[in-house]
Amino acid sequence: MEHIVEVEEISIKVPWGHVAAKWWGSRQIRPIVMLHGWQDNAGTFDPLIPQLPRHLSYLAIDLPGHGQSSHLPHGMIYSNINYIYVLRLIYKQFNWDKISLAGHSMGAIISFLYAYSFGNECDMVVAIDALVPIPTMNHLVVDGYRNGLNEILISDERNIAGTEPPSYRYETTVEKLLGGTFSSYTRESLPYLLQRGIKASKFNPDKYFYIRDNRIKTRLNFFQMTKESWVEIASSITVPYCYIKALQCGFNTQWDYMDEILQTMKDSNPSFEVHGVDGDHHVHLTDPEKVSEIIGRFIELHRPVNIFSKL
Repeated sequence: MEHIVEVEEISIKVPWGHVAAKWWGSRQIRPIVMLHGWQDNAGTFDPLIPQLPRHLSYLAIDLPGHGQSSHLPHGMIYSNINYIYVLRLIYKQFNWDKISLAGHSMGAIISFLYAYSFGNECDMVVAIDALVPIPTMNHLVVDGYRNGLNEILISDERNIAGTEPPSYRYETTVEKLLGGTFSSYTRESLPYLLQRGIKASKFNPDKYFYIRDNRIKTRLNFFQMTKESWVEIASSITVPYCYIKALQCGFNTQWDYMDEILQTMKDSNPSFEVHGVDGDHHVHLTDPEKVSEIIGRFIELHRPVNIFSKL
């Protein structure tokens, strides 16, 4: 099969600055919008997209505060609401009739919330190793309010002052990320993220600092709702939905209500699929061939060649 290779860096204007993105394939074809995970960036999809069907295009964005996108204005707090709002801005700016979403981890959770909120405008969702947000757990809420607000304030003060974050030698940035989210990166996969996630220090040119906004790191960024709320939301999502679980990662499986969520979506949505693949949390980045065939079949089913949408 011939695969997509051409890619263009683009900048999408938003009220507070811009959203940086990589557009793979024809600009005349409505893309699948690719949403990365927490503290990652659009580079996370670089190994996967060339293995996906070529008749469509793909728009991998850096969410606000991540990668090369503008940070939110000083004094603001990041949340999933911000990211859903960004998707609305992109949808309206390009004047699409529908939106297709594919997300990993936090990006998958954003897709879940968008499919619930604007299901009549969403024609498909691919969710990689996440389905619904973390439920309300008392210790997370308490610790979040006790520590999170102060952490955001400190980060905001540094942003306002224009102080450069701590910088490290390149190899140290690699080592620090290797111990990151679920320790699921590989050394070989990290350049895809680092090439748009770090910047050379002005004061130490042989060192680099992470350009993401430190305000994104607090748990206050995430919705806090009960499991009953998530089950009810899940029951109302009827868009074609493909959930891919990385079997060697415990995320989104340790909560006792996940079986109920899965059964609810199976019962209420005839186009809901569940797949398990061998791999860790970043399987799409480290072993893209393990998910590309599943995603490709799903795309061919719900956005086949004969009905692809021109812009």
